Amino acid sequence: QDHEFLHEVYKTLQKEIDVIGEILRTTKAFVPNSLTDVIGISPIMDLPTDGSADELLQIMLETMDVLIDQYKDLYKEAEDAEAVDISNHAQDYIGKLSRFKWMLESTLEERDAD
Repeated sequence: QDHEFLHEVYKTLQKEIDVIGEILRTTKAFVPNSLTDVIGISPIMDLPTDGSADELLQIMLETMDVLIDQYKDLYKEAEDAEAVDISNHAQDYIGKLSRFKWMLESTLEERDAD
């Protein structure tokens, strides 16, 4: 069950990389051209991927919070710039991330109850 859910999360996040790249290009914003640059400007910590399944799911849950905050910031900036397409995209993606967050919370709560 975890595997199927995580596959959906990773697939959705991976697809978003191209979308954000296109948004950056259309606004003539800085586009990082290396993983080092991306990590350097990212508010998401590069954490080791070891620990129990529950510990890793907790890290993902915390990451969802950071991503939701980033997309809220993007939404506000896009609204201020009257970039309706970008603000709509940010709003839609906040919904997707919120769904993943809810699923992670539910999974962790179920395991705590056991």
